[in-house]
Amino acid sequence: MTKCFLKVKFIIDENISPQVAVIFRSHGLHAYHINEMKSNKKQRVKDDQLRSLTIHKGYIIVTKDDDFVKSFVSRKIPEKLIFVYGLEQKESLLTRMEEVIPDLTPLLEKHDFIEINAHEVRFPFAD
Repeated sequence: MTKCFLKVKFIIDENISPQVAVIFRSHGLHAYHINEMKSNKKQRVKDDQLRSLTIHKGYIIVTKDDDFVKSFVSRKIPEKLIFVYGLEQKESLLTRMEEVIPDLTPLLEKHDFIEINAHEVRFPFAD
């Protein structure tokens, strides 16, 4: 494991299973599901609060929310984003994440936007 694994921190958005954070941690990555960061279970964390965490705390957001894609394209906020697309069933999501997590940190060194879907890992905004 390289040192870059220790510096990268992931925050898993509420639209993705909390088990994804568990999978990230099982691979030695620093990851939290947004529900773990809330003081009140009923409280909703707003997208702007998540964006602030990426700016001030260096988190990389893992989400299915296309609002983050829009803000990435228009304002480059967040600076790095993992967008999960088309993996609606929990089991297929967990299986796919287990497959791709070992490659994420090296990919994030080269790409700011990573899309994960059932068939491929894409870099739609690559230079």
